[in-house]
Amino acid sequence: MDIGVAQQNKRQLDFRAYNAQSGAFEPIVLPLVGQDGAITNVTVVDDLGAVFVSGRLEDMHRLKVPQLRKIKDLGPYAYNSSRDGAKHPIHLNATERANLLEFLKIL
Repeated sequence: MDIGVAQQNKRQLDFRAYNAQSGAFEPIVLPLVGQDGAITNVTVVDDLGAVFVSGRLEDMHRLKVPQLRKIKDLGPYAYNSSRDGAKHPIHLNATERANLLEFLKIL
């Protein structure tokens, strides 16, 4: 999932590796494999997301988001009672609530 935040480097983080032998910081270059099998060398200048795990060019800036499996077992949910819920409450009628709960049960 690419939600557009991995590309940003608002804190000006340094994405270079320190070489103890030379005493200097050096760019990090990753060889990434594309769908066609071609290897592309990419210099790391921001958070590349899932690419660090997969090594696939297509995974650049994609993030692994939390799974929703077994979310039905994690309730009760009190969003409307939270600080954010007070500002932006969720209003569901009985049918919408029942449908949402049935959906959560299948995850």
